[in-house]
Amino acid sequence: MKGISKIKKIKPACIGFLTAVFALFAGCDMTYIDKLITGETANNETESGGSEKGEEELRLEREGHYLKLINMPANTQTANISGASVINSITAIAKNDKKTAISIFKAGRTVSVYIPLIYNEGGEFIEDGPFYITSAVYIDALTWINVTASDNVLVEFLEGRGTLDVLNLPAGTISENWPVKPGEAELPDSGGSKEENDRKIAELELNGHYLMLYHLPLGTTTASISPVAVSDGSKQVARTDTASEILIAPESPFCNVYVPLNASTGGVFNRSGSFYVTVTVQIDALLKITVKNEHKIIVTFADGRGVLDIEKLVNSGVEGIIEETPDPEAEQERQQTEKEIENIINSGGYIRFYNLPRNVTKNSFLSVAVLNANTTVARCADYNTVAVRKDIFSAEAVAALVTSKEAVPFAESGNFYAAFNITVDALTSITVDARWASLYAFDNGQADIDVNMAPNAPVPPPVIPHCLVIAGLPAAANAPNIADVLVSNSQCIVAKCA
Repeated sequence: MKGISKIKKIKPACIGFLTAVFALFAGCDMTYIDKLITGETANNETESGGSEKGEEELRLEREGHYLKLINMPANTQTANISGASVINSITAIAKNDKKTAISIFKAGRTVSVYIPLIYNEGGEFIEDGPFYITSAVYIDALTWINVTASDNVLVEFLEGRGTLDVLNLPAGTISENWPVKPGEAELPDSGGSKEENDRKIAELELNGHYLMLYHLPLGTTTASISPVAVSDGSKQVARTDTASEILIAPESPFCNVYVPLNASTGGVFNRSGSFYVTVTVQIDALLKITVKNEHKIIVTFADGRGVLDIEKLVNSGVEGIIEETPDPEAEQERQQTEKEIENIINSGGYIRFYNLPRNVTKNSFLSVAVLNANTTVARCADYNTVAVRKDIFSAEAVAALVTSKEAVPFAESGNFYAAFNITVDALTSITVDARWASLYAFDNGQADIDVNMAPNAPVPPPVIPHCLVIAGLPAAANAPNIADVLVSNSQCIVAKCA
């Protein structure tokens, strides 16, 4: 009652002041809205301390485009987050969408942070594949994350959605006293440096037991792979080791996925011989590759290590391997792409690039030029009009050409050099510089280029050190005994020991 009596004693002038203050805050443009939700309104905690995702978080994961940070401390707030950027092998291509709220959801004893992304030029970020990221989060003076471009931290994105487990960040990018410990952590996801990923793959190949899915489309993510089962025809003998990490090795225009295995009884799977396997790979929202028991697909294992060539499997013609979900909107987009390609072909000169990685987009094309022996004679007319057609494993793209001077459709015939830069993601860049460009036959300004046959940058010749050989020294002589080696002409010193 004392509190009520105090409220009654507030003077009218004070009430007017408080009303003005509330009006001021109500009128502010608050870019970030904290969606840290605890309790039943969003996430229902399980008895084990984990949590089930609420409707809002599930909707965001279906429809949003974001960088998700998992295993963040429970006291993380949107004000702690400076944003994020996404970088291919050359430049930043996406950034934090400041017009959309950063979302924070409870995940057991931790929280997950969703940072919305858009292309730098605007528009929803929809890329697939591994990209470098930057991000800065300052919880307090001693608890922070600071990932810069030079740290080369990779995150796999699928349709513009990527997840980074901050516990996998390299030393120096996260404070040493990070409050979330492995025992409290959400399940690990992809993330980390390329060097760390390569090290893990080398270790798995040497000591692990796995099924390697060979020749999957570049841009495949760990979330695309369903659990693997291995059987001997009568019973299951091995399955995906859920306690270990699925690893992906990009090898443009494909990638290889390593699914770790353990025995169905829980021990080590180290058997050799021929076994049936089942697995599903979700290529995109409408296309998946499904290997079922009835397909009777056999993989040969040696000490628990086997390889399934996905491209060869699809091309084998086994019925039911490819499953496509009909979608009127996707079909409309496909027809629109075909119309765009037809318009480019009918309008004049173009280059058709084929055998591109499947996750290429028109935003991947940074430069396209046609050259004679002396100068550039044609260039891409408009990079926004590059048309991309995708099949199961790869893609092709058609770029319209115009002359460099008059900007009219290129229509020359003959042999010309082609230079181009197609940067797909952080690990995949197809670059042909004018200095080592190959000749291509153009017919009325039109040519086809197989990017698998594009020349690589020349390897510079080895540097041969210039040296002075001193012969006849005692056998006990070593480097510390030799000093003050100088070479001079008649006037001055011209060389010395490096």
